Amino acid sequence: MFFQEFGKYELSLRENIAAYRTQATAVFQDFVRYEMNLGDNIGLGNLAAVNERRMIERAAKLGGVARFLHQLGQKYDTQLGRLFAGRSLSGGEWQRIALSRAFMREDVAALLILDEPSSALDVFMEEDVFQRMRDLMKNKTVVIVSHRLSTARHADYVVYMEQGRIMETGTHDQLLVNGAGYAELYNMQAQKYR
Repeated sequence: MFFQEFGKYELSLRENIAAYRTQATAVFQDFVRYEMNLGDNIGLGNLAAVNERRMIERAAKLGGVARFLHQLGQKYDTQLGRLFAGRSLSGGEWQRIALSRAFMREDVAALLILDEPSSALDVFMEEDVFQRMRDLMKNKTVVIVSHRLSTARHADYVVYMEQGRIMETGTHDQLLVNGAGYAELYNMQAQKYR
């Protein structure tokens, strides 16, 4: 009897995980650089729409790819990467493609996980991406993991951790007023730009 019940639970858990995955999208710090054309690279973010050029173009705009698209001779048909004699890109350009890939699921994903989403972006591109993301983040749960505390100021709620332990929680402004570890680190990073 126990094994039959456990089997039902296990199946239910698998179904729930599958359903959960359809509601989530992520961009990790160590994103994949697919050696294929730009359109397919972005389209992989939503296999059901991998050939939907309108969705790919929209995701490219949201992720910042549209800013360097004019440099690619064949636009979305440009082969990327060295493996097949394709176009070499900078780290920031690849990161924008990874962000665009996540935006392919923008209308179906309720959870967006971003792990160091701006690590290869310059300060200007980072600000540009976050400006566009603000509208997209409405009515979604967005988890951003970052060591750049300039990124944290975009969050509604901040969880500051040290060595895997939660040290402080609150809004960016509240944590600055607290004057503890978060404020110290934020001010140290901000001094670079003064």
